Order: sequence, then structure tokens, then C-alpha cells
Amino acid sequence: MPGNDLFTLYVSPTPGQPGPATGVTKSDLDVLNVTSLSIYGVTCTSGVAIDEIRIGTSYADVVPVATAPLSLLTCIAGGL
Repeated sequence: MPGNDLFTLYVSPTPGQPGPATGVTKSDLDVLNVTSLSIYGVTCTSGVAIDEIRIGTSYADVVPVATAPLSLLTCIAGGL
């Protein structure tokens, strides 16, 4: 859509919980089509680790799905 786009950053959302009332939001860019994403660090020794990046059009698109822990019986029945 024409005009500025809205981006909201959620860090480590809790699976199975509703979206927070607020997040870190950026709304001063019109980016057109996004074809890639780059993350730059200040130094190589900052100790930062990124294990997942999820991009979606709603909070539900990016929050992890809550899963029940496997029981020993489930593992045996499933052949794990």
C-alpha cells in the first residue's frame, strides 16, 4: 500500500500468550517490497546470538506455537 509502513518488533514472545499491548514500532519508512533482511552488530565480540527471525503481517504470524512437552509414553509410542 502507498505511504509509510508500520513495523513492530517483539523480542522473545511467550508461546500461547496474547500479543502485548505495546511493542517497539517504526513507522517512518515506505519500503515497497522487502526482499532481504540484514542485521549488523557493532562489534564481533558483543556476544549477541540470534536464533530465529520471524516476519509476518500479524502478531499471530510471528509468535511461536505453544507445544506440550513429550511424555516418555509418547516417545516410546512414536518410536523416538
